[in-house]
Amino acid sequence: MRGSVVDIILVVAVIGAFSLFLLVFTTMNMAFNTAIQNSPVVNISAAANISQSATTQQITSWNLAFPWIYIGLNLSALAFSFLVRVHPIFFVFAILVLVVTVIFAAIFSNTYSTVANVPGLQSAANQLPFVSLVMDNLVISTIIFGFIDAILMYTSFGAASQQPGGGRLEG
Repeated sequence: MRGSVVDIILVVAVIGAFSLFLLVFTTMNMAFNTAIQNSPVVNISAAANISQSATTQQITSWNLAFPWIYIGLNLSALAFSFLVRVHPIFFVFAILVLVVTVIFAAIFSNTYSTVANVPGLQSAANQLPFVSLVMDNLVISTIIFGFIDAILMYTSFGAASQQPGGGRLEG
């Protein structure tokens, strides 16, 4: 992250790829657990219960962590944008980059929805409601975070380079 509007593109790309990874990971994890449950070698109910519990905990943990990862990535992009000083004339270019980013977010959102509705992955998508919630609202949240990012970057307050001495400590 460099403190530019392009960081929002990076956040969208990382979240989009990570959501698809989680969908496939959850599907594989559930298939592995089913195979363990049906294995003739694992005939002890305690081992089967441990496997089921571990699978449920992993899926729940990633599902709950996903929105926080998304919020954290966006907040770090906003924090870095706050520290960058850019001339306000470039705000127009930031809006153009934001439009491209919103299109990119719509593509990732639609891709996730399409992949989540594939019959083999639908049960995994049902196990990840927060991932689905974030991906369903990715376009709206990208617009919100993108505008806040652009405003923070192009406002003059907070930039260390505008302070006397260029932000260096004197004394």
